[in-house]
Amino acid sequence: MKKFLLSLLAVFATTSAFAAEAVETLTTSSFWPKISSYTNSYESDEEFLGTTWKAASFNNNNNQWTNIRCGSNKNATTASISNNSAVSVAVSKLVINTEYIQTADIGKINSVSLSISKSSTFPESATTKVAFTGFNTGGDWTFDIPADVVGFNQYYKVEIDCQKSSKNGFLAVNSLLFTTQSTIDFPNPFDESYELVKGTTKNFVLANDAPVFTSATSTDESIAVYDITTNEIKGINAGEATITVKWDEQNTWNAGSASFKVIVSSEGVTEASIVIDPAEYTVMIGETLNVEYLYDGDGKLTLSSSDESVATATLKDDVIEINALTRGKVTFTVTAEKTDNYTSAKASFVVEVKVQEYSESLNFPNLELDNATVLTEYEVGRVDFEFSTGNGSTDPAYYTSGTAARIYTGNTMTISVPNGYFLISVEFSVTQGSVSGTFSSGDYNSGKTTWFAGKDTNIVRYTHSGSQVRFSNIKVTYAKASDLLGEIFEPSAFNDFMLNIGEDLKLDLGESHPEIRYTFEGDKISIDKATNTITALKPGSVKVIAAWDAVEGEWIAGSEKFTVFVKYATLADVLKDAQNPDNGYVKAGEVYVGNFPVTIVSDNGFYNYVTDGTAWALFYVNHEHNDGDILPAGWSGIYTEEHGVPEFNNIKHDEIEDKGTVELEEFNEGEITADRVNQVLILNEVKIDTETPATQSTFEASFAGKTYTFYNLLRLSSVEAGFYNVKAVVDLDEGELVIDPIEYTALEATTAVAHVDAELKVGEEIKFTGLEEGAHVYYRHGGENPDHTNVFTEEVTPADAPRKAATADVNTEWTYNHTTHPLVYNGQPMTVKYYAKAPGKAPSAVNELNVDENGSTTGIENIAVDAANGAVEYFNLQGIRVVNPENGVFIRRQGNEIKKVIL
Repeated sequence: MKKFLLSLLAVFATTSAFAAEAVETLTTSSFWPKISSYTNSYESDEEFLGTTWKAASFNNNNNQWTNIRCGSNKNATTASISNNSAVSVAVSKLVINTEYIQTADIGKINSVSLSISKSSTFPESATTKVAFTGFNTGGDWTFDIPADVVGFNQYYKVEIDCQKSSKNGFLAVNSLLFTTQSTIDFPNPFDESYELVKGTTKNFVLANDAPVFTSATSTDESIAVYDITTNEIKGINAGEATITVKWDEQNTWNAGSASFKVIVSSEGVTEASIVIDPAEYTVMIGETLNVEYLYDGDGKLTLSSSDESVATATLKDDVIEINALTRGKVTFTVTAEKTDNYTSAKASFVVEVKVQEYSESLNFPNLELDNATVLTEYEVGRVDFEFSTGNGSTDPAYYTSGTAARIYTGNTMTISVPNGYFLISVEFSVTQGSVSGTFSSGDYNSGKTTWFAGKDTNIVRYTHSGSQVRFSNIKVTYAKASDLLGEIFEPSAFNDFMLNIGEDLKLDLGESHPEIRYTFEGDKISIDKATNTITALKPGSVKVIAAWDAVEGEWIAGSEKFTVFVKYATLADVLKDAQNPDNGYVKAGEVYVGNFPVTIVSDNGFYNYVTDGTAWALFYVNHEHNDGDILPAGWSGIYTEEHGVPEFNNIKHDEIEDKGTVELEEFNEGEITADRVNQVLILNEVKIDTETPATQSTFEASFAGKTYTFYNLLRLSSVEAGFYNVKAVVDLDEGELVIDPIEYTALEATTAVAHVDAELKVGEEIKFTGLEEGAHVYYRHGGENPDHTNVFTEEVTPADAPRKAATADVNTEWTYNHTTHPLVYNGQPMTVKYYAKAPGKAPSAVNELNVDENGSTTGIENIAVDAANGAVEYFNLQGIRVVNPENGVFIRRQGNEIKKVIL
């Protein structure tokens, strides 16, 4: 180990009233190893004041800066510098030389403090913290250490608590200047006064390192004297005298003196005594301890305590009853007043109050994990262990090679016990590497590989730096917080929440609560700790730790963990995100939780088509639902795409809330496009030309003048050719649009009758009778079959509109609506094919009407209507309709049935 060359700035001599002082400077340029992080901890390999030192959350840019800097723009940090072993010399002053690199962030410093203790763990009960409030001025920050704290073999820790700043390293520390003393004042070992009975003595037992007294003088040696060879007071005669004891500079002590008063009683007064044996006791929190004492005297007894927050005491006849309240040590003193018969007396004893400790161990080989298992979350008794990648690139994992858990750079490990308990220590069994990261609180003793809680907390987070470290076991020691002084804060507000993007949620913490700190990663949410309001910003899940410090007499420190799920409010947003695999939250193969209800529109075994009113999706799952069932918000499924069609598998949901009704959109015209994928529709008047397959095969059918590919996905039974209303879902097959039928409804044919008067009149319309309500007749000339889709309905009459009997030059490419373009007889022969169509029914069969050169009509035998329900009509042999036929041969028609009859 190298010896660090001290920079001796000032050495000066003092009189006997002052110790020799020196200012020792710890520069911050090359003293530390190379570091380029604002969150890691590291140690020097050089000595200063006889010990190596460690620092945390400082950065020196790999030694390229002449100082070290703190303050991170990623998260709040507490930067610290402390010694690894005790400093043998006494320190009376510490000066931190600083400068601001980013002056805009001066207000980001919460506090600056110096902790001094005889223990490297800085226990709260044995640590003096010197706070500093002038940090906003910059330059030299001076800590004058109180005289009663100045001592040898002590530990020092400088802490700078910074908020998250706008830029990294806004505060630079150039050097630490320690004012050291080789000697200090010896603490006065005497009380203000003592009472003795004439002829008695009082002996003093001094510490081994106490100076040897050189002289003792009395204002009246006939009353009392002090023997420096035996360190005892002798009472000679009744009266009062003041004794002064002196000592020279010796070892580590300055020269000094102390005076005290001695009151000597006459021979008739007996020296009183109070005996308490032993002088030290241990008791558990919440327990009662009875300390016996013996008092020889008749004076009034009083009892005092050095700290009533640790324990209280009640003086009884023969015992002192101790009520233990919280951890710590307290000194009780029993005092007897002076009477005519007895002198006064005093006796003290110490009580240490301890807490009942518990321990649990996470033994990784006992978990029987597979090789390379990624570590996640484990619960052992009351202790919860949580591992995450953190800001690293490698997952923490357990490997059977070496039977140990491996934690990598940037990985985090969070250890917590429930609210109502607090951590005491965490002991690591390290098989390779070292614990070289940072802890969110407390102190780590590398020699014992143990973390000690610096204050009451039920959670600690470790972020690893450096090479990997391997653990075989982690032992956690903790205690019940209800055994401490204060109230347990148990908020009901810290639950898991599901919020939509942009939604705010104010946590209800009650009228009285401690100040809460919130810790979480990422930018999916923000939390205003002033109002305890969560704002959802981006989709995803965020684990939040809510923690609070102990407030003396009010709250016990604690923490709670909860998760905030940020979700989309509509299915349309979900599917839009799913189409963005690089940046979207909804990804193939991952579970998505829907924060909105969906309605089952069609359940066909495994195929469940759902909508929330904004978009449609396929739930592929073997659930038995009814059309109209509503799945409440909170459903979950694994998102995937099948042939380009979005779907969710492995659906889970709460109980169905309500059975509603479903009104499907009906289509009579227009093109069906791919933007309606997964949508269930009613396609009216679909024309199927051939019998449909009963297997999962494709077939073609036409709707609104366009031919579509249909796919019998659900294996519906075959239907014969004809017209149908089809309930179907729009699907894709490798990007090509197909329609999957769900249900066929056959359409009844329209009835139509062509009625021609006995004598057609030139210039008049040909009449069609027997039509159903709302039906129209459609026709073409010259024996051309009318087209069901290419109907001419323009209001502007084209040049070739059939306003007269058809001629050879009439346009035969269009089918004409007789209502808008009536067929007119002009005295010429004509051949017209026609059909009728009523709303909601299939077109009738095509019929042919012939008018010869004599104006006679024929061709009624091909009219297609419903034979069972059609009206009975009679025609003569010339095809003229007869209302009341009698006495002759006629043609009888009912529906599609036509035959000759004799009446």
